[in-house]
Amino acid sequence: MDSWIGEHPELLPALERGEDVSFAGRVLIPIAACGRLEGILALAAARPIDGSTRLALRKLCEPAATVLARLREQDEAMETVVTLATQLTDSLRAARGFTRMALDDARTTCVGSPEYLSAALRNINRLGELAVGLQHAGIDA
Repeated sequence: MDSWIGEHPELLPALERGEDVSFAGRVLIPIAACGRLEGILALAAARPIDGSTRLALRKLCEPAATVLARLREQDEAMETVVTLATQLTDSLRAARGFTRMALDDARTTCVGSPEYLSAALRNINRLGELAVGLQHAGIDA
């Protein structure tokens, strides 16, 4: 769809309104769900397509629109998960660094309780591993 829109951006408003577009021996039929253009069915046509054929083609586009809408929603959700995982990872790296510095300081000065800092560091490391796993799950999806 992107290449069609890139080559002929003037066609987009009509397709977004749900209108079929005919030009240069092609018929473009919008694939839309909930008022949003999800794709375009493009057909090469040597002659005009009659109304009953257009209606049948539009009926074919209805289930495709539902599938495409769900795929787009899943893709958007996965992008959100990856963004959150990245932000979580960055924060955890900073917390881990500060905790390591405090733990090293507590061990060398014998002040404070290194076991609490060690426990905090273990938990930060576990959260970091989870965040990295979320990032990879989103990238691999």
